[in-house]
Amino acid sequence: GSVRDALSLLDQMRLVTNNNLTVEAIRNSLGYADLEKSFTLYNDLVTGNIIEVLNKAQQICNSGAEVKNIVNDLLEITYLLSKANILADSFKEIKVSSAIENDIKLLAQKLTISALTPIWQMLLKAVNEINLSPNQFQALEMALIRICHLSSSYNLNKIITEVKKKHSFC
Repeated sequence: GSVRDALSLLDQMRLVTNNNLTVEAIRNSLGYADLEKSFTLYNDLVTGNIIEVLNKAQQICNSGAEVKNIVNDLLEITYLLSKANILADSFKEIKVSSAIENDIKLLAQKLTISALTPIWQMLLKAVNEINLSPNQFQALEMALIRICHLSSSYNLNKIITEVKKKHSFC
C-alpha cells in the first residue's frame, strides 16, 4: 500500500512539474520549507532581528511552505540546538546536511538550555494558536514577534543569569 501511494504521489508530481522533478518543486508542492531558510529565520529570531524575521517568514510562505511546517521546522531546530548544546562535540544528526549540522553546533554554543526552553514553549503554544486562528500566517507572525521581543529586549541568557543571582541571595 505505501509503495503504491508513493508511486501515485510521484506520478502526480511529474504531472504538476512537467517531468521537471526537483527537490524544490516537490518541497513547494508538499508545503515544506527549506530547512536552511528556516535556520536563517531561526538565527534572526534568537538575535531579535524582528524586521528580518518577518520578511523571511513571508518569503518562506511565499515560496509555498505551509505555516504549520514552518513552526515544525523551528521546533525541530530548537530541539537540535538543545541536543547539540548537551552533546557538544559528539553531536551528530543524520537528518540534516553537514552545513546545517555545523551551523547548529555553532549556534548551540551561544545559547543555553535555559534560553532554548522558553523558545520551545512559545513555539508549542504557536502550534495551538495557528490551529485556532482564522489567519494562520498572522498567528505565526505574532508568535515570532513575541519570541523576538523576548530575545531582543532582554538577552535570554542575561535574564537567566540575573534571575539566578537574585535567587542566590534569598
